[in-house]
Amino acid sequence: MPSIPNLGELLDDHEEQHAVPTGAALGFAAVASGELAALGMGLAIISEALERGRPRPKPAKGQDIANDVRREPHYFGAGLVIGGLFGLGVRVVR
Repeated sequence: MPSIPNLGELLDDHEEQHAVPTGAALGFAAVASGELAALGMGLAIISEALERGRPRPKPAKGQDIANDVRREPHYFGAGLVIGGLFGLGVRVVR
């Protein structure tokens, strides 16, 4: 079985561990409820986090989910897609 390089670094810090489930929750809720317009919030969040010229925020000293999403927008986006796919599965089964 081939090994995947750097797989051990997936979700290895708290920013990643918060960004993925936050995106997944939004994606799942939007698709499962049929409120697809809510996915626009996800695009706005990603766009804001990737704004040109703005430096990446410093890590938060405590729990700060918004800062974690701003630091790891690509993980948030991946969670959004994963949650949306699970939400689609719920809508198909229903």
